[in-house]
This record gives sequence, C-alpha cells and structure tokens, in this order.
Amino acid sequence: MNRYLIITGILLLSLSASGVSAFSISVVNYTLGTDGNGSVEMEYHLNDTEKAQYDLITSVIDLKAIGKKELEKAFNREVAVSSLSPESLTLQVIGMATVNGSEMTTPSFTYVPVESLVEPDLLWIVKKFDIGFIPESSTITFPDGYTQSFTDVKTIPGIVHTLGE
Repeated sequence: MNRYLIITGILLLSLSASGVSAFSISVVNYTLGTDGNGSVEMEYHLNDTEKAQYDLITSVIDLKAIGKKELEKAFNREVAVSSLSPESLTLQVIGMATVNGSEMTTPSFTYVPVESLVEPDLLWIVKKFDIGFIPESSTITFPDGYTQSFTDVKTIPGIVHTLGE
C-alpha cells in the first residue's frame, strides 16, 4: 500500500511539473451501415507522459461511461462501447441514421465541453490536464463512400444524403 502511495505521489509530481496536455481528441470517424446503424471511433494520440496521465485520469473518470452517455443523449439512440484504449474509443450506435429508401438522414449534434461531463469534485483534473473533447476533425462516411468532414467545430449539422448520388 505504501509503495502504491509513493509511486502515485511521484507520478503526480512528475505530471504537475510536465504541464503536458493530457487528453484531446484528434479525429472522430462516424461510419454508417446501410441499416442506419453506425460505428463511432474517437482517436487520440498520447506520448509516454500523456499515457501515464491517461492511466491516472481513467482511474477516476470512466471514459467509457461518459462516451456512451453523451452519445446516447446526442443521438437519442442506444450506444454500446466496443473498445477503449489509450489511443481510441470505439462505440456502436443503433439507428444512428434514419433510412427512408435510399435516403439517409443523420441527426445534428453538439460536442459538449468536458467540464459538463465530470462530477464537480473532479473538475481539478480537467483544469490541471487541459482535457479537450472537441475533435480536430470529424468525418461522417455513408455506406456508398460519400463523406462529409468538419474541422474544429463544436456542432455537426444533420446531413441528408441519397445513396449512390
């Protein structure tokens, strides 16, 4: 137990001295199936110091639960977490797009600030490690290969696309 406390103390000291951003999303890819179900992959790249910070953050913040909860709110759909690693989070969204014949419609949604996702007593982590949940790039890919990409935007608009056009 004492060994764990010493290691944690050293880690916290090194993290406080490093001043490195702990977590920001670089890319979010939304891939739609012909049935309207979708896969969402969030990618983030971390160096060794940031990986240590990630381990610390994920010990107190459940990123799987946050991702699932926020996507369920945004899409008003059921979401399942497929995987979580220090490099990515993959989720499955049931009925992500509405399908009407060959026309698919995605809902609009807004990325929320991380401060609104954590308990008030954990806000110090967000402030200390500069956690950012607005991705640098978001891309929606339809089953026919059509894509729409957005850079550094907080809100993704709803998209209506006719497959094959």
